[in-house]
Amino acid sequence: MSKVCACGALELRARDGSTRALACTTVRRLLLLGATLSVVGCSQPDQSTVRVTVRPDGVGCVVDTQHVACSEVGDHLRDTMRLPTETQVVVSVEGPARSEDRGRYVAGLIRSAGYHNIATVGFITEPG
Repeated sequence: MSKVCACGALELRARDGSTRALACTTVRRLLLLGATLSVVGCSQPDQSTVRVTVRPDGVGCVVDTQHVACSEVGDHLRDTMRLPTETQVVVSVEGPARSEDRGRYVAGLIRSAGYHNIATVGFITEPG
């Protein structure tokens, strides 16, 4: 149970009968914190970076967790996910076969869809 005192403080009564008074500034801060958390909690997940993985066959890709044909990755980012063109796109390549070519090809498709912030990571072998 709570009530507002004449001085503007909020008086809270605990179950054990004890009371605590919170100053208006404290109450305002708590309300602001609650409002901020509710907005952050309801907002879309951060899409400032998206990861695209090129499968070893060079035909299939994975955008975050969604399987997409590599030829459709740019359209998927723009039309399905509706990501802004300034989104950071990280293209990584699975498997050593033609990894540089496959990464460059998919990065080019993404670039042609209007994205310009693209980083490509090729297949890295162990030192040997």
